[in-house]
Amino acid sequence: MESILASDKIAWFLGLMEDDGHISNGKNYDYKISVCLDSEILAKNTSIVINDIFSIMPKIYKYKNKKCYEVYFRSKNIWEKLKDFKVPSESKLNFIGGLIDAEGHVEVAGYRIIITMKSDTIADEVFRILKECNFMPKKRNDGWWRIYIYGKNNLQKILPYISHPKKIDSIVQILNSSTRKRV
Repeated sequence: MESILASDKIAWFLGLMEDDGHISNGKNYDYKISVCLDSEILAKNTSIVINDIFSIMPKIYKYKNKKCYEVYFRSKNIWEKLKDFKVPSESKLNFIGGLIDAEGHVEVAGYRIIITMKSDTIADEVFRILKECNFMPKKRNDGWWRIYIYGKNNLQKILPYISHPKKIDSIVQILNSSTRKRV
């Protein structure tokens, strides 16, 4: 059970890192692992998760001129493990949750989540995972890949995997609404 929970947390962390994160190449022997987040609460929660899985307490740096909280730490051992880590199939939705926390947008009026990314490979993988889990996603490319998760049932299914407080609030607002508003 411990390894499944650890895998879930690592999968969520990797989803978060997929777009907003950075793993240095180790050339300067700094082995820095970092992620920039737009929420102080999410940054603090991410710090706790990192400590839970890696037993290392990361630092949080608040940039003065932009709304970004960088959560970072340095570890050659963890750097080497993360660069080859494959998300286990039972933890795929945790990966999607982390990706939504980083790059998802909850559209209350449209009853949907939109995940935006540039990578064809990641977009195809996210779409495949969502289809396998019966989310019936839609995918569009306008220079950026956009993957859509529609409907209250699907939002209810993905909610336990999301940690971003504003996104959780928006999903709960959708789930508590009685009628859909057209825009």
